[in-house]
Amino acid sequence: MSSAKQIPAKEHACSKCKKTFKFYLASYSYTLICPHCGAVYENYEGTVLPTSSKLKNTFSPSLPVGTAGSIKGKQYLIISASSKKEKGTSYFWEEYTLFNPIYGYAYLAQYNGHWTILEQINDAPIKEKGKTSYTYQGSEFELFAKYTSQLMHAAGEFPFKVDFSDHSVVEEYVCPPYILSCEKTSTDFVWFKGEYVTADDIRTGLKVTNLPARIGIGAAEPFYSSINGEAFKKVCIAIAVIFTVLQLYFSATCHDETAFIKMYSIADSLNNKEINTESFDLKYGTKNVDIKLREVLLIDFNKCNRIFF
Repeated sequence: MSSAKQIPAKEHACSKCKKTFKFYLASYSYTLICPHCGAVYENYEGTVLPTSSKLKNTFSPSLPVGTAGSIKGKQYLIISASSKKEKGTSYFWEEYTLFNPIYGYAYLAQYNGHWTILEQINDAPIKEKGKTSYTYQGSEFELFAKYTSQLMHAAGEFPFKVDFSDHSVVEEYVCPPYILSCEKTSTDFVWFKGEYVTADDIRTGLKVTNLPARIGIGAAEPFYSSINGEAFKKVCIAIAVIFTVLQLYFSATCHDETAFIKMYSIADSLNNKEINTESFDLKYGTKNVDIKLREVLLIDFNKCNRIFF
C-alpha cells in the first residue's frame, strides 16, 4: 500500500461537542484533538479515551486534516495540523503531520506562504569547532535563526503525546533549497532536514486552492525557485541582442577627429599653475573625448625646458 488515499479512516464521536471526526493511524496514534471544539483524547491501542484537557480555541488550517496528495514525488495524507508561535513575538506559522504507509512520517511547515517539507534524520550534522555552521551530506548549512516555539492550536491525530505546556527551543540552519532544524524540549532532542516546496507544487500535488499569499523570501527559498529556465534563457538572449545593437550603433555614429592640438613650453619645472586652453568645438555634438598629454624633455647647456602637447 503506497498510496495515502488507501488508508481507511475511523470515526470518533466527540464527547464534548457531539460531533464526529476521523482518524487514520488506529493504535499508532497517541494524541487526538477534536477539530471542532479542541477536546483532547488519548489513544490506548485503538481505544480512544477522553482527557480533562481542552484547547481554548480552534483554528482553520490552510490545509484540512484528511487532505491527501503528492509532495516531492511521494504520496502523503495529512493527519494533523497545528499552529505555532515564536515566543515573545507575533510570528505564527502552521505545521502539518504527514503519513505514508511505506515512507512513514514527514512534516510540512508554512510561514508567510512559503512551504517546507521536513523529515527526521538520525545522523546528526557535524559542527566544527569555532564555527556557527553545520556540515551535512557534504553541504554547509549556515545559522539562520534561534527561537523558542509555543504550540497554540492543534487538530487531528499525533503519533506522539502532545504537551501544550512544553516549549521547544529551535535552531535553523540553511543551505537553500535545504534547511536543517534542531528542536529541543525538556525530554527530547531531534534533528530534521527540510526542502523548500513552491506553493504551485502544493497546490498541484494536493489539489487545493486558496493558499496563503507569499510574502517576502522564505528561509530556504532558492533564488531561482520562481524563475523558469526557458524564460531565463530568453531574457539572457534578449539582453545580449540589445547590447550588440547598442554597440553597433555607437560604433557607426562615432567619429575620429582631432578637435584641438597645441604645444606649451614651461621653463620652470616647479611651476604648478593651471594652463587654460582656447575653446574648441565638437563637430558632431556631445561625444566622449580622448585627451592625450605628452611630455618632451629638451636639454641644452643653459636651461631645461619641459614641453607638453
